[in-house]
Amino acid sequence: MLSSCPMNGSHKIEITNLQSECAVNSGLLEKVLDFAIKEAGAKGGLSLAIVDSEEITELNRRFLGREEPTDVLSFPMLDDNLDLFGEVVVCADVAAQEAAKREISFDSELALYAVHGFLHLVGFDDQTPAQRARMRKREREILEHFGLSVS
Repeated sequence: MLSSCPMNGSHKIEITNLQSECAVNSGLLEKVLDFAIKEAGAKGGLSLAIVDSEEITELNRRFLGREEPTDVLSFPMLDDNLDLFGEVVVCADVAAQEAAKREISFDSELALYAVHGFLHLVGFDDQTPAQRARMRKREREILEHFGLSVS
């Protein structure tokens, strides 16, 4: 299912749900990502794909050489002919498992992955403890704006 949300004329968010096991609140994801894009001053649109463990494992293998599922992958779009600055792929299966383990809502966990992937596209990194702390702080700020818990 494809959901396209043109926002304020400057960017759009395309959400494609390619899995069927978990119910996805596309409207909430659009609002969270729209807010994050506006706050970052990013130009262009963003594509978000929601996939299952099998698909994210294949993408992780193909692009990072890792034979395992992951939570989120980010792909910057380098083609000037595209209206998108990047694509984020999140795994609903991993989000459901982690949400249960951390005792938070599935919506919060999935939104966290989407925001995390977006932040990578706009220059955030999480390789060092300082970078990780900065990124986690920004994730919390964005998600808490919508009353989503990430604790």
